[in-house]
Amino acid sequence: MTADSTALRQCTKCGETKPLTEYKRRKGSDGYYYYTQCNACTRAHKRQYRAANRDRINAAKRANNAHRAETQRAYLAANPEVAAARRARKRELRRQAARKNHTRVSTYEQGQQGRAQLLAYLREKIATGTMPATHHEIAAETGMTRCRVTYYLGRLFHEGMILSPTRKMDLSRITIADEPAPPIGRPCVRCGILSEHLDRCGYCCMCLYELAYGRPFDYQREPRIRVRVQGMPDPTDFGDEAIAVDDWPTVGALAGVEVRW
Repeated sequence: MTADSTALRQCTKCGETKPLTEYKRRKGSDGYYYYTQCNACTRAHKRQYRAANRDRINAAKRANNAHRAETQRAYLAANPEVAAARRARKRELRRQAARKNHTRVSTYEQGQQGRAQLLAYLREKIATGTMPATHHEIAAETGMTRCRVTYYLGRLFHEGMILSPTRKMDLSRITIADEPAPPIGRPCVRCGILSEHLDRCGYCCMCLYELAYGRPFDYQREPRIRVRVQGMPDPTDFGDEAIAVDDWPTVGALAGVEVRW
């Protein structure tokens, strides 16, 4: 039975009268056939069915995936030319990825050049006392985009190359350092990561955790534990079963390291 898409139909589930655009349709031998239940009722029925038969559906999916994998292995064994063509396609994709990574490296080098260009520009403007007031003016004079200028300025500010008397960068009052600010802290005796708290035991948090529990720290495996690489953990980041800040001496005892707290 065919029907005009502008016609109305009453849903046999909810009883509401809706246009045919609210019903799914399937193609038959003599036209399109519309479902008797509207889309909302059809979706609700599917959700209820999946919730009531979750285990059976998952088992069927696993069996189907295993069957498809076995069929694919048998097909490739019987058609070695197809398997060779697929291996050649994978090699070509790896070569394309390598070329793309090379392009990324070139982009990184361009970024370093742009950063050096902006730094030289700022030194010249500060020396002559003609520093622009906005990022837009810097972008217009250097030929960079405004977003790129903002990014480079932020990087130089956080690296300690741009010095500002206020917390917020004021272009009219900034100065340029002769060299980047030295890193804060000292390296971990095990991995070399810098930390401000290594005077407590000499190890960073992640190395101390690995020495104590015999496995590397894994954010996916233990998501409730948050460890800052540049400092000790924040007690507000921990759950009931996670390590609190006051427990780090206990962790150090498990690792055989004295933690001075």
